[in-house]
Amino acid sequence: MFRMETTDLHRIHVCLKAGLFLVCSFIWITVPVKAQISSGGIPASREIKAAAEIPFVTLSVTEKSRVTQADTGIRTKALVFAYPIEVQISPDRSGQWETLPDGTRIWRVGIRSPGAYSLNLLFKRYALPPGARLFVYDPEGKHTLGAFTEANNKPSGVLAVMPVPGDELVVEYNLPAGVKDTGELLIGQVGHDFFNIMPLLGTRDGSFGQAGDCNLDINCAPGYDWQEIKRSVVRLLINTNTLCSGVMLNNTARDGIPYMLTAYHCIDSAELASSVLTVFNYESSYCNGPDIIIDHSISGAGFLASSIPLDFTLVELSEAPPRDYNPWFAGWSTLTKNITNTVSIHHPSGDVKKIAWDDDPPETSTFTDPSDTVDYVQNAFWKVREWEGGTTEGGSSGAPLFNPFGQVVGILSGGEAFCGRPWNDYYTKMSYDWDYYQEQEHQLKAWLDAVNTGEASVGGLDPYVGEVRQADFTWHASRICEGDPVVFTDLSSGNILQWSWDFGQDAIPATASGRGPHRVHYTTVGNKTVQLTITTENGQDVAIKLLPLTEMDDPPVPGFSYEEEEPRKVRFTDLSDNTLSWYWDFGDFRISTVQEPVHNYLYEGSFKVYQRVANGSCLDTIAGTVLVTSIFHPEEDQKRQIVIFPHPARGYCYLQFEHPPENDWHIQLFHIGGRPVREWILQAGTGQLFLGLEGLAPGVYILRGRSGQASFAEKLTVE
Repeated sequence: MFRMETTDLHRIHVCLKAGLFLVCSFIWITVPVKAQISSGGIPASREIKAAAEIPFVTLSVTEKSRVTQADTGIRTKALVFAYPIEVQISPDRSGQWETLPDGTRIWRVGIRSPGAYSLNLLFKRYALPPGARLFVYDPEGKHTLGAFTEANNKPSGVLAVMPVPGDELVVEYNLPAGVKDTGELLIGQVGHDFFNIMPLLGTRDGSFGQAGDCNLDINCAPGYDWQEIKRSVVRLLINTNTLCSGVMLNNTARDGIPYMLTAYHCIDSAELASSVLTVFNYESSYCNGPDIIIDHSISGAGFLASSIPLDFTLVELSEAPPRDYNPWFAGWSTLTKNITNTVSIHHPSGDVKKIAWDDDPPETSTFTDPSDTVDYVQNAFWKVREWEGGTTEGGSSGAPLFNPFGQVVGILSGGEAFCGRPWNDYYTKMSYDWDYYQEQEHQLKAWLDAVNTGEASVGGLDPYVGEVRQADFTWHASRICEGDPVVFTDLSSGNILQWSWDFGQDAIPATASGRGPHRVHYTTVGNKTVQLTITTENGQDVAIKLLPLTEMDDPPVPGFSYEEEEPRKVRFTDLSDNTLSWYWDFGDFRISTVQEPVHNYLYEGSFKVYQRVANGSCLDTIAGTVLVTSIFHPEEDQKRQIVIFPHPARGYCYLQFEHPPENDWHIQLFHIGGRPVREWILQAGTGQLFLGLEGLAPGVYILRGRSGQASFAEKLTVE
């Protein structure tokens, strides 16, 4: 699975310049990435005033692990984004201990996996004593997770943490003076991100913008009626390497047990359930707006019930989502009549929440997946023949299918839908998942109706509905571009019956009702007094805030040029002005957030490249066409030719070399998202190879060949 190549010392420089009192220290920018429930704070190592050498464990991913870990099937819609590297890293095996003058003991170890976009950890043993604190951060101290404490101890002894940008991170363990019990710490797995789930710059989540353009934000017009129910949909990061969707469910006792339902092919064991990070509220702050910082997640869950032939798994989160997560436990229905239309809310490609809808009744059908041997239950699935708006993608697996009353009636298994072809998605039916199997470990009824009410459907639940109601709101920016709106978002708690907004002087509109979000334009700048009044069964509450509105003088201006340094390797030069952050879409389903990226294309052709630049809330975008040329390695004969026929392919095709090669060629077929799905060997002296393509979903694939230092890549369309 992995190879631990080297252990070296990585120096974090701390220096004092005599006479000038210039401190060049490890600067801790105190903006910890609150990736899950943690206690905050700063690592004790910042008190060390001399150069500190941290031993680094360097990992590498073998070619075998790349192939076996990346392929999750053809039609199921889990998204593999990382290679899971098994390790054994603990205080008694790796790293180093230091003691501060006050007696605090510090253990640190660095982990490096070259080429990773981000790294995330799974602690297979985690049991901290009182007072101990654990941090995970990048070597520059810009992204800090923790502190994790004894409050994060789980019955399973497992703790998963969110990714840290870059291919290096540091784990730091702090023990107070006098604490003899060192607890238990064992890092058992490292996730090597090859998909770019998190960018190398900033604290936002790199999955933003990964979904296809046809996906629709939950906070755009089609989602306005689903603002309460959307709070039940969660994003799942499983076993350091897989993304899925899930939904929090109510039960007939209405007692707030944090049940979460997803697909079996996402979580198929208690071990995977203990590794899951459940992320709440990952969505754009307004329609087509930027993503928000991920700061609402819970590590670990208990494995309750599952079924392979029905493709569902029910878990109970290791703790209840806190009040400030604003959770919603969705209602559900086992009734199959009068489902006139459906909606699905999900996280395609791990992106912010999206909505898809079908204005027609779903059809009864049977799910099949040519990539596995599962005998799925006949007629146990809802089939969405065609989405009227939106679609699903990898990462959508486990997403709920809602009936017109906002109740869950199915969970996404897979299908053929994608942008440009939003057809044929399959959801396991709640009516079958309920009690098709009698054993409680294979049904939902034993858990969602544990008190035996016999109810066939229930409504949704706000688990904190009984708490004090409080009005609150926020806005996305107070320094705006000319003509841009200010977007107000409600943060009020409780069972609210009515919202009444007053946006202050020179606002258009001046007032509004409904929760929002509300987009408001101001004709002047200056201080604006904004008021929100909420009405509940127990009366009213009012929040009044001052908005200091200013206008940005110098908005960003996009611009770029490019140069192909060598075949398929393109260097982009930034020509923008007044820019603080960059977002590149290279036209091949991959992105970057560095200022001047160097991008390696998999195949030749013309690509539409987008550069989006930002300064505060001001955004602008420019597009240009990039021509990528020669696909063969420069050391090889440039006149070597290959032909694929018939093309587009249906079930099979042939790969033809103009001249039979002198050496064997390793041929692989990749899904356009980077997942390998087939491989063959072309023997030396053979000019033609038959490629069997049975069972592949229609779409675009990449055919890649390698022989020694020579290589090629071609686009292959399967119909």
